[in-house]
Amino acid sequence: MDIRFLEGLISGVVLVGSAALLNHWLTVRRDRARREHDEQRERKRLRREFIEDARAFHEESSGLTRPPPPSTLLLRRDITPKAYLVHTSGTRRGSTHQLGRVTLLGRRAADNDVVVDDPCVSLVHARIRLEEEEFVLYDLASRNGTLVNGEPVVRQVLVDGDIIQVGDTTLSFAGVEDRPPA
Repeated sequence: MDIRFLEGLISGVVLVGSAALLNHWLTVRRDRARREHDEQRERKRLRREFIEDARAFHEESSGLTRPPPPSTLLLRRDITPKAYLVHTSGTRRGSTHQLGRVTLLGRRAADNDVVVDDPCVSLVHARIRLEEEEFVLYDLASRNGTLVNGEPVVRQVLVDGDIIQVGDTTLSFAGVEDRPPA
């Protein structure tokens, strides 16, 4: 046999073997990558299932089940009932203040919405808060207390015409109206 023929035969076997080996190596890598991808997807699915089961268990065990959503969802109410405080005595007699959702009464202007110039009034004396369409007065542990219609109160639902006394100053509550009293 010719030596060149043998060299060609050997190099051909080596090339074919190398190609087969490379092909086998690529197949193994591709299969491993597919397996890892499938395992990762399975882990994510199991994690989602676990979280859903934990939420359902928590809702069942705590009795917190979500009610079905209403057909119309009211996101914000733009109509705020209007009420006013009118100083009926003191240095600010006759001044009128429209109440907001939360209104603070006291002596210090920086901290309060309604300022009462009276040394018997605490720095932050009382709060009036809108709760379910009603204005509620809270005494904030003031030194001299808060009176409504002559009675000491800690919490009081206000009605039209109530007289609020803080220190030596009186204010009149003008109930829910469209405009301030004259």
